[in-house]
Amino acid sequence: MLAVLVAAASGLLLLLLLHRSPFLRADLGAFLSLLLSSLRCRWRLSRRPPLTLLQVFQSHARRRPRHPLLLFGDEVYTYGDVERRSNRAGRALARRVGLKPGQTVAVFLPNVPAYVWTWLALAKLGCSMACLNCNVRGRALLHARSAARADVVLSCCGELTTGARVGAGGMCEDLGHHFGAWRGSELARTPGEGSKEGG
Repeated sequence: MLAVLVAAASGLLLLLLLHRSPFLRADLGAFLSLLLSSLRCRWRLSRRPPLTLLQVFQSHARRRPRHPLLLFGDEVYTYGDVERRSNRAGRALARRVGLKPGQTVAVFLPNVPAYVWTWLALAKLGCSMACLNCNVRGRALLHARSAARADVVLSCCGELTTGARVGAGGMCEDLGHHFGAWRGSELARTPGEGSKEGG
């Protein structure tokens, strides 16, 4: 009990000293916002079954489809736009690549909006997503891909082929202007092609 009183008294003393700080109100607001967000997250995870991020996104997309979600350069994507694009990507991945629930898919995309709807599409299909760093090439890329144990690698067309190519039995299916899917037993280093690893 004494420890609680000492902590409260020292907290009040510190608050009085910082009262003159112009950032105190903004800091307290940010702290309270973080605390409320943490409590909401804990509540969602305590539900049985837990509320997933996909379900939260779909709820927002139903309630406010015209509200902006992503701003990328001059492009603005609303919740509705991202929902439609993720549905389209999910259908393409299921039909043309043959993805099924439970499969692991390695995603090799740069920081572009297609990354978001690709993740949502994979979540809707019930597939696990292994994120590959799009800045690696060569052996590091091969290691990351083998550690992910994925039979499919999604990438921007041309992104994967600059430093690696699909091994024997692989194929690239064009899934639109944003990405392609490579299937195959392995990714193999392409001799003579440039790579960011430099060798």
